[in-house]
Amino acid sequence: MVAVILFSFGFTEGRLVFTLDDPYIHLAVAENIIQGGYGVNSAEYSSPSSSVIFPFILAGFEFLGAGPVGLLVLNVVLAGITVWLALDFLWKQLMDGQDEASRLFPNLIAIPVLFSLSPIALPLLGMEHTLHVFLVVLIIRGLIAIAEGQQVSWFLLTLAIVTLPFVRFEGFALAFAALAMIAFYGYWRLSATVVGLIIAGMTVWMTFLHGLGLPIWPSSVLVKSKTIARIFYPDETPITGASAFDVVSSKISGGLWQGVFTFSVVCLLTYFVLQARHSPLKTNSRALVALVVVAVLFAHIVAGSYGWFFRYEVYAVTLLALCSVFILAPTLRKWTALGKLNIKVGYIIIAAIIFSPYAYAAFKTPFAARGIYHQQYQMHRFATEYFSRSVAVNDLGLVSYQNSNHVTDLYGLSSERARRLHAQSRMNAATIDALVKDDGVEFAMIYEPVFKGAVPSRWCFMGELIAIPVSSTFGTVQFYAVEPAVAPKMHFALNEFARSLPTAVSFSHSNEACRIGK
Repeated sequence: MVAVILFSFGFTEGRLVFTLDDPYIHLAVAENIIQGGYGVNSAEYSSPSSSVIFPFILAGFEFLGAGPVGLLVLNVVLAGITVWLALDFLWKQLMDGQDEASRLFPNLIAIPVLFSLSPIALPLLGMEHTLHVFLVVLIIRGLIAIAEGQQVSWFLLTLAIVTLPFVRFEGFALAFAALAMIAFYGYWRLSATVVGLIIAGMTVWMTFLHGLGLPIWPSSVLVKSKTIARIFYPDETPITGASAFDVVSSKISGGLWQGVFTFSVVCLLTYFVLQARHSPLKTNSRALVALVVVAVLFAHIVAGSYGWFFRYEVYAVTLLALCSVFILAPTLRKWTALGKLNIKVGYIIIAAIIFSPYAYAAFKTPFAARGIYHQQYQMHRFATEYFSRSVAVNDLGLVSYQNSNHVTDLYGLSSERARRLHAQSRMNAATIDALVKDDGVEFAMIYEPVFKGAVPSRWCFMGELIAIPVSSTFGTVQFYAVEPAVAPKMHFALNEFARSLPTAVSFSHSNEACRIGK
């Protein structure tokens, strides 16, 4: 982790820059929370955050002036604790009763298991996924302890279960599956109480959003989750779009993990049925844990996402990795004691192949940070230092953080009006122009291909920022003067801005002082 952070700092000229633009949405919302608002603009309510509680956690760092540094420290600490908990669990399962000479296999298998947690790439993503994985590890260890009659920290377990859905909505599946297992072991009152707390908390949250005049689900969920959007808003079609890197990573992750999850569900269900036929379930901890995993994996197969720097499915991968170790522990210990070199080598190779995307994500992390620094960080500099005016973007994030001017999100994460225009297939040149006029927008920094010729004709094309994309949607950002009257001043600001860009980034000015359209 230290090596990756140092390389990232080296690639960003000593600045802390996360590998995605998304964490700056959380940070922008956190800024407004401590000022009494909610959203990325102080005068406009919006719900662009993908997590209920994460912006409120970050609001504490913003209040202390720690902001991104506090976020990175939090994620690094959580990743470190998660690694300790996971490997402690692994070694207890595989090394218990083994002599020193038999410990090579457990230590080697620990390496791909460690990468299944993605503890190196996740912290520098700056998102809530590190906390999500941490809670998953806490919960599965607690469930296994209950099933095996061991001592359990009920406070930590119930706190983790209650918190999980509020960190990521995918947490509902594991939370309710865990509570069902707890109830099965006779803790009905506790299970019912926790269910009540989760439902009450979500009711309060949705009432809060409704009171602000927003949908009961965050815009990011409605935009990116077809399942949720179709259930709650059947007449709307969620916006889709991904970077070139994310298209590739999503296909790799989707193809790999969809297959792994489907295969695992079939195997685990078969295992559960066979075990249930031969012994009572209450005495068969491995069969019950297998059923919990089946519920979570099935939910992700039906409604989950993949990719986006290999982060959406990581919680399920972690759960599958640890539970596989638990279920296979007797067999793995037997292999260790008997030798079985070929089987052990094959097992390690298979595990390494399955978890290789997270090793790749760790390798790609410094380059992704550099990509965000070369594009979104430079856009932020222009919008706050060189041309401090209201702006329209279609890739919300760093431009909105620590920016007192109004930011109109044409993608729809922080603009309910834009989201509905997309959902109703009414986002065209006329509606875009009306939207930015109403918001008082003076210039725009957009990915023009996203709009497919719908850029208003009266906008003045001023030039484009050119960088190498890694986790960004495109490598080139088009700059427009939305109000033609500001074009001369914007042209002057762009000249000054272009001279300040990093070596690997360039700005190509328009051949005309104010060319209509492109």
